[in-house]
Amino acid sequence: ATDSPAALNFMLGMVACLWAFDGWADVAFLGEELMAPERALPIVVVTSIVVVAGLFILVNISYMLVLTRGEIEDSDELALDFAKKIGGTSLGSIVAFGIGISALGSANGSILTGGRMFFAAARDGRFPKILNKLSRVQRAPYAALIAQGVVSTILLCLPNANFKTLLHYFAPASWLFYAATGSSVIALRYRYPEVPRPFLCPLYPLPPFLVLAIGLCLVVSCIASSPLYSSAALAFVAVSYPVYWFKFRNNNEHDSRGAAHVVVNASESSSEY
Repeated sequence: ATDSPAALNFMLGMVACLWAFDGWADVAFLGEELMAPERALPIVVVTSIVVVAGLFILVNISYMLVLTRGEIEDSDELALDFAKKIGGTSLGSIVAFGIGISALGSANGSILTGGRMFFAAARDGRFPKILNKLSRVQRAPYAALIAQGVVSTILLCLPNANFKTLLHYFAPASWLFYAATGSSVIALRYRYPEVPRPFLCPLYPLPPFLVLAIGLCLVVSCIASSPLYSSAALAFVAVSYPVYWFKFRNNNEHDSRGAAHVVVNASESSSEY
């Protein structure tokens, strides 16, 4: 990677760094289950991004104050090397345990929110109906959660599967849809200006254009650095489109709800002056 252009290396680094902030997208999947989401969601998203960004910067400053440049460049376990240097093996073990707990918490949040996406798509007739099943007591989308677990297990069982390869598989598809989300804000404001929009978007249209541009840059950097996994992920997205079009697009049972239903739901993440 050191022989790659500086701009490409920077964008590749941003793919991994921005993954630490991916919760801002996941929390949006819970909007339907929140009381007064138009008030709660902005507070949760802004507060969490500021706190995580602040901690991220402070931790990296700590690394640079304690470790030399060579140690940072050669380290595969930066947090553990940092802890061992200031507190020995004992502190390193404590930090390793904390990292494990943090990873479990992150996985738990991703599981809880990701299943809601499968469920909502199935409920609106855009996914197989079986995925909109809810448990009787907890009212949890168990079928969608099981499907998510099956897909995750398949990815983990692929040849040479590890965190790095899964990130290369996940990132291009993820940022492609983030870019599409940014463009959808602009499209929905233009096509449906009369729809109520409870969330403000300061400096519109700059934010959605920035999301679109950054998302596309990250997708290109992923393709340049890992063409095999990126191509596989994007090919999966491309194949899913004709399946959706022929199987679900003309689903008369749900088409009766009309475009207005989709726009009203989408407007919860749209913008307003």
